[in-house]
Amino acid sequence: ERRADHELAKLLSLRPNPYMSAFVYKRTQIVDILTHGNSYSLIRYNEQGKPIELLPLTPTKTNMVMDTSSGIYWYETEHRGKKVTLQPYEIFHLKAISYDGLVGMSPIEALRNQIESYEKSDLLNKKLIEGGGVPSGILKVQSSLKPDAKDKVRQEWKKANSNESIAIIDSGLEYQQLGVSSSDMQFMESQRYNQQQIAAVFKVPLSKINDHSRSTYSNVEEMSLSYVKNTLIPLITAYEQEANFKLFSEKEQKHWYVKFNLDVELRGDALSRAKVMESDLRNGFLTVNEGRRLNE
Repeated sequence: ERRADHELAKLLSLRPNPYMSAFVYKRTQIVDILTHGNSYSLIRYNEQGKPIELLPLTPTKTNMVMDTSSGIYWYETEHRGKKVTLQPYEIFHLKAISYDGLVGMSPIEALRNQIESYEKSDLLNKKLIEGGGVPSGILKVQSSLKPDAKDKVRQEWKKANSNESIAIIDSGLEYQQLGVSSSDMQFMESQRYNQQQIAAVFKVPLSKINDHSRSTYSNVEEMSLSYVKNTLIPLITAYEQEANFKLFSEKEQKHWYVKFNLDVELRGDALSRAKVMESDLRNGFLTVNEGRRLNE
């Protein structure tokens, strides 16, 4: 049963601290996870041991430290220029993907090597294009040429491949086409991390970044469901499990838990919602008042 009057309800859904709303606080957490791989918040307790505030900590100044011999871990952060040591129960820690399960890694960091590889490839392609690109062919000669003759041919060849003029090929020289054309070079130049690729890194459907080139009336609902399952649920599950473990006592964990409501994201069009609502009311799954609340 939902309890809006629970002492944690205000903390999580209204005001986690005096400085920000619940929406701003959660958005800050998500930004920290996606850009730094970790979101850290200080949990402040009252005299009865109940959580009363959640204060975001700077992820670049906060670290998890573990004694490998004992397995005991703690957190270190900076406050007003001084190092502060905090115990695990004092930190609300959300992680992105992780190699060790202890500290998260942002999608950007995880793909950094691949991104750098693409950048190096782009730089090489740029230099090739600025220098006239890969030659469209080579010159073959049946007999050996004297140094002066080679220099003359080379000068004319450079002119042709720097778009200065047309090379003059003397008698006895044969032109042979190479495999890489200018269109191929343009294709390689275009291979970079564009909007679609960045969206894929963060598991965001293209429709969420206003790219509807692949959207149809029939697959919009499917894409929305994919967004919930593949993008939101992993983040929400991590949040729920950390909140249930850190914000409730062992006794409270037997009776209470945190659960996000995804009904808004899972709603279909008005007609589909009306049919589902009618079925739920008719079969006793919802009361009239519960149905009204779902449509608020």
